[in-house]
Amino acid sequence: MLLLEEARKSGERELLAFQTIPTDNPFLAGHFPGFPLWPGALLLEAMAQTTAVYLLQSRDGLQDDEVPVLGAVDCRFLQPVFPGERICYRAELVRQVGDLGLFTVTASRDTEVVARGRISAGLTRRSALAGRAR
Repeated sequence: MLLLEEARKSGERELLAFQTIPTDNPFLAGHFPGFPLWPGALLLEAMAQTTAVYLLQSRDGLQDDEVPVLGAVDCRFLQPVFPGERICYRAELVRQVGDLGLFTVTASRDTEVVARGRISAGLTRRSALAGRAR
């Protein structure tokens, strides 16, 4: 499920992506009844998607047998996010080795940071993962 609506490079090592939190998403019905909040897991997923878009824009997309692989490291949720809000995700490449990158990522509502973290993201061959499926 793609969560991002728009993404663009904002510097040599930085990408901005945007998402308007939907008001009618099924996740909101149970999170929480009468007081809908955007789930942190989906906020983290959008942050991870931002790093994947950075990697894909720095080359010519995925090759036939490639998939993005992501790992969250030290994510903090600082403020609640509500339906209808526009969130800006900022991914900055801290270090890159081959097709693996370490990013600092923030999610902001206007000028207020609502979440931040460090995410590692890379690309690998599907065949490298096939032997690990159970």
